[in-house]
Amino acid sequence: MQLQAARQRRNEGPQEFADRCRALAQKLVFKVHDPQAQRIHQENAERMFLAAFISGLVGTFFESSNLPAGAIYSPYGGVG
Repeated sequence: MQLQAARQRRNEGPQEFADRCRALAQKLVFKVHDPQAQRIHQENAERMFLAAFISGLVGTFFESSNLPAGAIYSPYGGVG
């Protein structure tokens, strides 16, 4: 399955879908010897993961989470 085409499955929770998207994104990371280049590849994979996850969610995210509707989600963890 391609990452861009990923959609949340019926009866799949947001966390399960996020884990599946992250696994697909990690398959796209190039392995290089340069630590700086590897970090850039990892950051690009994280951006692709977030885009695929958000576009593939079914329903309203806030309905199935404990986050308040006005919360801003940070891709680096936590709520801002």
